[in-house]
Amino acid sequence: MLYLGGVGTFDRQPAPAAISATATLTVAQLLSAIITTSGTTAKTFTLPTGTLTDAGITAPALPVNGCFDWAVINTGTSSGAVTITAGTAHTLVGSATVAIGTSAGFRTRNTAANTFVTYRVR
Repeated sequence: MLYLGGVGTFDRQPAPAAISATATLTVAQLLSAIITTSGTTAKTFTLPTGTLTDAGITAPALPVNGCFDWAVINTGTSSGAVTITAGTAHTLVGSATVAIGTSAGFRTRNTAANTFVTYRVR
């Protein structure tokens, strides 16, 4: 869902991004709106840098205070928790852990050129 001018709309739902190991998330994965993960080991998902996030959102570019939502669905078992960490110029606000068998929703907001804040919203 993109929020432009305070209005959120869905125009399509691409296939979810499936990630099975520690990774730096790509903008394309975030824009898929759903990231699934499973497994028996803990993982860390690092948010892309502010520069990579800004460059990865085109047609239209995300304006200052524009945002988009995305979620992580963790079907892992045993010790398969996911921890989200921030990339350079990309701040994370709220709980960074997605426990086994749960999901978490996030909103990524453009705060300035090449600068983003991701909030845990659910």
